[in-house]
Amino acid sequence: MGVLNIMRQNHLEGCLTAKEAAQYLEVSSSTLSRYVKSGILHPVVAPGKVYGQYSITELDTIKETVIDLHKEPLRKEMGKHRVATFSMATPDDCEEVNALYPQIWEGLKGGINIDRWKKNIGVNKDILFLAKVDGKIVAFAFVIPLKKEFVDRIMATDKLIPIGEGDIQSYDQPDGPISLYYRGMGVLNGKGVTRTERREWGAVILRNLIRFVEALGTKGVKIDYLVSRSGYKDGVTILRHFGFTEVARDEGTEKRAFVVDVETSGIPFVEKYKTAFALSQNPIVEDVE
Repeated sequence: MGVLNIMRQNHLEGCLTAKEAAQYLEVSSSTLSRYVKSGILHPVVAPGKVYGQYSITELDTIKETVIDLHKEPLRKEMGKHRVATFSMATPDDCEEVNALYPQIWEGLKGGINIDRWKKNIGVNKDILFLAKVDGKIVAFAFVIPLKKEFVDRIMATDKLIPIGEGDIQSYDQPDGPISLYYRGMGVLNGKGVTRTERREWGAVILRNLIRFVEALGTKGVKIDYLVSRSGYKDGVTILRHFGFTEVARDEGTEKRAFVVDVETSGIPFVEKYKTAFALSQNPIVEDVE
């Protein structure tokens, strides 16, 4: 169903009603409600209105990254998956995150340096994003504010360069513009975990990452680049879906590198960040008589 065929003049710009959003995603109203409750989908409520509407941009992202609803086996999984909730990690979560590494990446030796990351979270509490089911971590992602010079060192090699307390920038008082380094995202898999659960747990992380970047704009945090690297097919797919551009690397490196130049990017959530940042620097002040 085309977007233009179901939009009406009383819609918020670029939004659909709940009924239309369900039709657009080809899901039931109960599934749409589940997306809202799990933090995957976020209604926008206009001033003076009771019911929310849904951003077409966000609906398109869900289509691409959450679930392919045209696959019948996935339809049968709907309605019985476990819903994850989002939270920021505390130092106490580091041991559980470390234990997840061999479960998520089979054959991987080692995880994180628990003591180091406990200290890092003490410096900046907004660097480790979690999705939990019944209090247990099922997905996580590191998003770390760094100086560009340090990021360049990371992107130039496949080696794991330790990130310490002195390397992480503060969102409250950053030392100039920052680069956000997306250092790994993992979603629990294996026995007892359905494909729908994995996709929706991952989507909880992804949607909150997007909202977080937009919020940094409102806070007045200057971001120059979003960067990441990955040697896994799923990681490469996610980065491409979100508009990251792959960049050439030196011979001898196996992981693939991706970057978003914030200044020139037209990715929707980056555009929202730039608008919010501009307003934070030049707030609109209304004359009061």
